[in-house]
Amino acid sequence: MKSRLERYAQIGAGIAGLTIILIGVINYATLNSLSASNRWVDHTVQVIGQIELTRSSARVSENAARSFALTGDASFLTTLRDSVAYAKQHAQEVRRLTSDNPRQQNRLDRYEILLDQHSQALNDWIDKRRLQVASTTTTRNAAGDAPSDAGIEALGQEMQNEETSLLQGRRQVVAQITETTRIVTTIGSVFSLLILCLAGTMIQLDLRRQQKLETDLGYEKDLFATLMNRIPDRVYFKDPESRFLRINSATARHMGLPDPADAIGKSDADFYSPDHAGSAREDERHVFESGQAMIEKEELETSIGGHEAWVLTSKLPLVDRKGSTVGTFGITRDITASKQAEKELESANSRLAGWNSQLELRNREILLLSEMGELLQTCVNETEAESILGQFARDLCPALSGSLSMIKASRNLVETTASWGSTSGLVSVFGPEDCWALRRGRPHGSGRSGGRLKCAHIDPEFGGTFICVPMMAHGETLGVLHLLRENGEDLTESELRLSSMVAEQIGQAIANLRLREALKAQSIRDPLTGLFNRRYMEESLERELHRADTHNGTVGAIMIDLDHFKQFNDSFGHDGGDSVLRKFSELLHARTKKEDIVCRYGGEEFLIILPGASLRQARDFGEGLLEATRNIAVMSRGRELGPVSISAGIALYPEHGKTMGALIRAADDALYRAKMRGRNRVVLSHDESVNISTSVSIAD
Repeated sequence: MKSRLERYAQIGAGIAGLTIILIGVINYATLNSLSASNRWVDHTVQVIGQIELTRSSARVSENAARSFALTGDASFLTTLRDSVAYAKQHAQEVRRLTSDNPRQQNRLDRYEILLDQHSQALNDWIDKRRLQVASTTTTRNAAGDAPSDAGIEALGQEMQNEETSLLQGRRQVVAQITETTRIVTTIGSVFSLLILCLAGTMIQLDLRRQQKLETDLGYEKDLFATLMNRIPDRVYFKDPESRFLRINSATARHMGLPDPADAIGKSDADFYSPDHAGSAREDERHVFESGQAMIEKEELETSIGGHEAWVLTSKLPLVDRKGSTVGTFGITRDITASKQAEKELESANSRLAGWNSQLELRNREILLLSEMGELLQTCVNETEAESILGQFARDLCPALSGSLSMIKASRNLVETTASWGSTSGLVSVFGPEDCWALRRGRPHGSGRSGGRLKCAHIDPEFGGTFICVPMMAHGETLGVLHLLRENGEDLTESELRLSSMVAEQIGQAIANLRLREALKAQSIRDPLTGLFNRRYMEESLERELHRADTHNGTVGAIMIDLDHFKQFNDSFGHDGGDSVLRKFSELLHARTKKEDIVCRYGGEEFLIILPGASLRQARDFGEGLLEATRNIAVMSRGRELGPVSISAGIALYPEHGKTMGALIRAADDALYRAKMRGRNRVVLSHDESVNISTSVSIAD
């Protein structure tokens, strides 16, 4: 039985339909009438146009006749004939169009007569014009004016006025029909809309209730569809016998089923190993019987094909609307990737711990290398640098023993200068050819360190591992760094890298030390004799005088001059003189102590500073030097240059001078007296037995 709302809807729809049909019939009739009226309007407009064309053609014919009369141009006659023909043609068209109008037909009868008369009058007037032209009469008005078309124009205007009046009346009819159509359509449409709105309102009330129910149901369906088809976890429903009632898309993909419906009625035994299927059956039986959920059980799932995966499973009782348990509901999540990530994370943490340890070790090595490099740069000699290496090597390579061997200046021996740990397997002095690293110019060792052959400077009985790293700087090999491990384990990459870095730093440091020493020697020593120059002597003497003044000590000064040195240059050339200077300098080197200062004062003059010496000690030193000089033999170019002797003057600080200048002048005065006494002798500053003003030539 239909509801009241449905009946109201049908009645409203019926009334609205009838109203629409009635409006359609009225509109159809009105439109037909309007179409007919529009055709009459168009017909009247067409008649007016033809009348106007007829009048225009009549005027053109008259103008053509007059133009011919004025110009005599024959082309105007053609225009005249065509215009007359057009006027008659348009008049015939007007007659056809107004066949249903007797008044217009009567007017057309008169109009056609007037057209014929006017045409004949124009032709006669033109003939007269021609005769006048032939008789050479040129007066414009000799034949009179052209016949007028006033009658034609008046009658045409009368016909056009009637048609215009008809046009206005017909347009009013069209406007009335249009307005009537608009009113009827508007009223009918409004009435239909009211009926439809009323029916729609009643229908809408019922539809809203139904739509709400459908929306709620659709929302629930969407939620369930999203859960079943979009969730990546496996979702499944089972009956009390653990047979699948429904599964989602993820479960179907996991089982290799094209359609989730294919799993209905099957159990875990159809897809998984017997052990896993039996365990799942027991879990579901417990959930079904106890009504208690099993939450996030971690287990290893094994498929029939042998594929294994770690999963996290939750199972809950499936309850109907009455509250009865009718099955189980489960969710399974694959956590294989998470398990793998955990293992990788553990492995990464282990590697990271190792890297941190290595990084700490590298940082420690860098700090030690930096400190060692800084100390090496501040060393004043090689011995100090070698001592620093021995101290830092223990910290840099605590698990290794080693030594530092330097190539001697002769380049034929390599001598160990520093060592640490147990170095019983190394020879302390050996030849450069005994080390493969020195031969090849690159590291050499046992095992991974770089070679199979053992160096000759390593004890044949040594059973451990070793590495020899050459120390090079500026293209020169300075020595070799040895590292050893007693237990036979191979050296690590870190130890090999560290050995190269240490060897490089030591090589650079020693090369810089040697370079500094060479530059220092060049700045303070005389290039010919190797003795200190005068500038260094003055700086050193100032220091020694200050020290003696502080400690109440003494400083001896001996000024020496080679006797008759000019004769050596004159007799044997400058080469001979240089040989004498070098030989005497070697004697000075041999007879002075390390703390003594020996310098070439200028030319063949020398000055010896004896810190802490007494006057007697200075005199004994001078006399011994005098005797030794007499016994030296100087050779130049294969021949002996003859005996060499010296004159020396001795002064003592502070007894003979309290300043550097006074002390040197006192020693120089004593030298002067020695030369005045005949040379080849030593004279003390306080010995005044000789008159220093005596005129004696001492140019030599």
